[in-house]
Amino acid sequence: MSNAKSIDTPCIGVCSTVYGDNVCRGCKRFYKEIIDWNGYDDTQKSVVFFRLNELISNVARNKITVFDADLLRQTLENFSIRYRHDQSPLCWAYYLLRDARHKIISLEEAGIHTTESYQNYKLGQLYQELDNELFTRAEIEFNNQ
Repeated sequence: MSNAKSIDTPCIGVCSTVYGDNVCRGCKRFYKEIIDWNGYDDTQKSVVFFRLNELISNVARNKITVFDADLLRQTLENFSIRYRHDQSPLCWAYYLLRDARHKIISLEEAGIHTTESYQNYKLGQLYQELDNELFTRAEIEFNNQ
């Protein structure tokens, strides 16, 4: 294993469900998943992680591509950013943007390219686009369950 800790909970300490959101603006879990998390077994937790992986990957693939997953993994470890080894490198890229967008100079140095539509975006803008769309899609998923 690496210097970076693996994620055992999606929580990032920015919970908005306490303010009445059905979907957490931080981790994008549904309020019930947050409430019940400590009682979930490994299978139940895996289902949540899989849903989040799919959500993040589907949103991110329209904005970024990972051309070197090993370089991205090394960058995450250098910044001690938590990630799950079994998640898509697109999720890792999102975590890098979320946690180190103010520290990295360019995405290319981390093994990531932006898609053509997002090439002129600053890293903070790119992260906000990703995060806003993730929250919107998570809300839609919540309302359709």
